[in-house]
Amino acid sequence: MTKSFSAQDLELFQALANNATTALLNANLYRSATCDPATGIYTRHHFEQRLRDEVKLARKTGSPLSVLMIDIDHLRRLNAEKGYVEADTVIQRVANLVQDRLRGIDLVARYGGGKFVAILPQTDATGTEAVANKILGAVAGESFFGRIGSVTCSVGASTLVPGIDSLSLVKRSDQALFDAKRSGRNTYRLYHDGLANIRRTDQLAGVLSGNPTRDYRNTLMLLETIEEINKRSDFEELLPRVVDTLVDITQADRGFLILKDDDGNLAPRVARDRNKRDVEAKDYSRSVLDRVVETNQPVREAFAEDGPVSSASISNFAIRAVMCVPLLITEPNGGTRTVGAIYVDSHTAGEEFDESSLAFFDTLSRQVAVAIENARLYDRVAQLNRQLQAKLDTTETELENVRIELEDRTKSLELRYNYDQIVGQSPPMQNIFQLLDRVTDTTVPVFIHGESGTGKELVAKAIHYNGPRKKYRMISENCAATSETLLESELFGYVKGAFTGAQADRKGLFELASKGTLFLDEVGDMSLGMQKKLLRVLQEGEVRRVGGKDQIKVDVRIVSASNKNLKQLVEEGAFREDLYYRLNVVKVDLPPLRDRKEDLPLLIDHFLKEESTGPVKRFSPEGMQMLMRYNWPGNIRELKNVVERAKIISDNEVMGKEHIILDTVFDPRQQGNMTAMGGPAPAGGRPVPPAPGMPEMPTEPYYFDLNERQRKLLEYLKTYGSIRNRDYYEIMQVSKSTGWRDIKALIEKGILIAHGKGKGSIYTLAEREGL
Repeated sequence: MTKSFSAQDLELFQALANNATTALLNANLYRSATCDPATGIYTRHHFEQRLRDEVKLARKTGSPLSVLMIDIDHLRRLNAEKGYVEADTVIQRVANLVQDRLRGIDLVARYGGGKFVAILPQTDATGTEAVANKILGAVAGESFFGRIGSVTCSVGASTLVPGIDSLSLVKRSDQALFDAKRSGRNTYRLYHDGLANIRRTDQLAGVLSGNPTRDYRNTLMLLETIEEINKRSDFEELLPRVVDTLVDITQADRGFLILKDDDGNLAPRVARDRNKRDVEAKDYSRSVLDRVVETNQPVREAFAEDGPVSSASISNFAIRAVMCVPLLITEPNGGTRTVGAIYVDSHTAGEEFDESSLAFFDTLSRQVAVAIENARLYDRVAQLNRQLQAKLDTTETELENVRIELEDRTKSLELRYNYDQIVGQSPPMQNIFQLLDRVTDTTVPVFIHGESGTGKELVAKAIHYNGPRKKYRMISENCAATSETLLESELFGYVKGAFTGAQADRKGLFELASKGTLFLDEVGDMSLGMQKKLLRVLQEGEVRRVGGKDQIKVDVRIVSASNKNLKQLVEEGAFREDLYYRLNVVKVDLPPLRDRKEDLPLLIDHFLKEESTGPVKRFSPEGMQMLMRYNWPGNIRELKNVVERAKIISDNEVMGKEHIILDTVFDPRQQGNMTAMGGPAPAGGRPVPPAPGMPEMPTEPYYFDLNERQRKLLEYLKTYGSIRNRDYYEIMQVSKSTGWRDIKALIEKGILIAHGKGKGSIYTLAEREGL
């Protein structure tokens, strides 16, 4: 007998269905809020909440607790070579491999980019190492990565010990990870006290807390503060604004900006409270400040109301939380100098004094330090201007020198971050960086001209990865290494059956680089027929695959390069004039290494440190002199080969001339035959050995450190005896600032003597051997 349902039964069923739907919806909403959409594992915010709970539980039960931090090795290079799509696939696969090696009680989350974190409850140091080795082995041995190439990861870990909180546990794991990555790929490190002052893998990682509202606020404040720093000329008005921002971010009771005076003593320059009012600068922890300045490391400390404190001042002034970061200036030689510190404290619990706020402090402190240094230099210029009113003739040279110092320091601070992959601080390279600054943010075609080995592809990558298309692919093609038929199919693609072996449709490089950048290397070697086809694509913004009929829209920025003179090729009929003007909208001329020898020590140091796993080797003074005197026809590529060859040959930390093998016959007399502009240069260099019948050239080592203008000046003085400032500027056709740098360097080397001051100065040769 079939039972019929009453209206009351139906209402009950409907209510149950509605509740089930609501529960399912809530479950989906919770998953989307706590899980990373790209990998399916938990978010960083959820990880931090869970870690706080696990720390409390471990403290209560006395059970061990560990945190792992895993980072995919060389992910940035993978992005550059394979594109973001392939890189995202690797990130997803690594996330799955990590999750599969953990237990049900463990938790793994995506920390950002290719970095993951895992909580291992009830796991001591031995168990943590076992889990880490499983992860390292799984990633390194994963066959899925075969089509991409070798993929490995590095792992850092820390275990819970008395006296640290959840944020310190994460920081220690990150510091251990940094130690693992600098030791090589596929490596595991466990935190120990010797890593307490080591940096973290990502200096900006901590700025993002995982809380969207707070992250948006912090990022907006950071951008607004940097904008204030860049636009304000009144330094005294700027400093209180910076301190107010930091107090607001941390909800501190007070904030101090502490600077060194002329005698090197630390003194508060600005003191503000949370109401944006000036307060008396007293009752702050001098011990925390001294520790920050001595170690150049930031400090963040929080103290329980009845718990132990790190110094008497903390207890005496009833401070419950404190943060302090150093203000560091990077010197031209790569060292750092402390000019002060930023300090905030609170008499309450200081819940905002966390790792995110400390990272925000650290990031902003660099901008503040730059502003302070620039203000110091501007103040010096202003002071010299006041003196100039009374003694114009005697101070003009010094004032110009300070202006040059300020200009060089400002350019160096502005450019080092953007072009850190291109080594060079010489005036020719600084001019190139200034040009790149103007064209990077545009989409105009750029043509890079330079000899082989001067770094044309590095410049092309700098244009792409600093520009508006950096989120998309950059693809390179060497036009000299490919035949016309093959180059056409590579650039434009082909359809199935277009030729023998075309078994399926294939996209060309123009399509693959859509919205990104296509780098055409050695474009001067392209045939005239191929030039015509390339021109049509650039004019119409469309490609037609080989054997196909359809026109496909493409949006690609073109960066091209050649070691040949395209203008001369146009005149000879070997290169189309219309294509020349399409490609050569902006031209970047890379100087050969022989024309920027002041960059040689920087480049040599860079190659010596590159991929070095032990003590960094160095060249003896005689070896360095030999490298400085050589002409480097193969440019930077040849220099790198010579340095790497010397590193392999030498078993000692110091490498001498016997370890330097040059590929060409060395005759320094050839190093000055042509100037950078293509004209004849003055005689220079010492023949080794002297050729029969040739006059002996200068023997002093300094002679080979001079540029072509300075050598020509020495020859001029040998003939005419003396020269004035304005005569040198006119003869060499250089600006006053460039000419003064040449003369000042010769004075400092003891080669020239200055007679008089100001514009009327006369310069003669010093009496010394070899001149």
